[in-house]
Amino acid sequence: MRRYFGRIGDLSPEAKPREIQVEAEGPLLRITLDGKSHTVDALRIEGGALSLLVDGRSFSAELEEKGEAAALLVAGSVFPVEVLDERRLRLQAASGGLHQGGPQVVVAPMPGKVVRVLVKPGDDVKEGQGLVVVEAMKMENELRAVRAGKVREISVSEGTAVEGGAKLCVVE
Repeated sequence: MRRYFGRIGDLSPEAKPREIQVEAEGPLLRITLDGKSHTVDALRIEGGALSLLVDGRSFSAELEEKGEAAALLVAGSVFPVEVLDERRLRLQAASGGLHQGGPQVVVAPMPGKVVRVLVKPGDDVKEGQGLVVVEAMKMENELRAVRAGKVREISVSEGTAVEGGAKLCVVE
């Protein structure tokens, strides 16, 4: 069994780490999230999409991995994810808590088209405020600021086609 820790959705310094345990049970996965266990049948399909059967309910998802961070698109919502191993979690907690320092680089979670740019350089933004809307797989995904800051850079314009992982904007 491998044990992971991470933060899902809210990557702000105040976010409570959520414990995730993953255990293979034959072709299935047993995923325990914050003490609640789920049976998951995951299948990677064409184009990098995932077909998930979670406790008998079907979901499609996209996962864009970037080192220890990732973006998960499920049911039209994008969830930033940061995975921490136990050692790193303890080190960050000992150094004053979990935090994500430096500029926030907002990237496209998957290939798509920029539909709207909601901010401009120099704008002050609040945590959770929409920054850029990207259409992917016939769904619009509003990418939001994970913490308050000032927009330093916009790298795209409306109508621009982007690849997964392409830099869209930077918030400091």
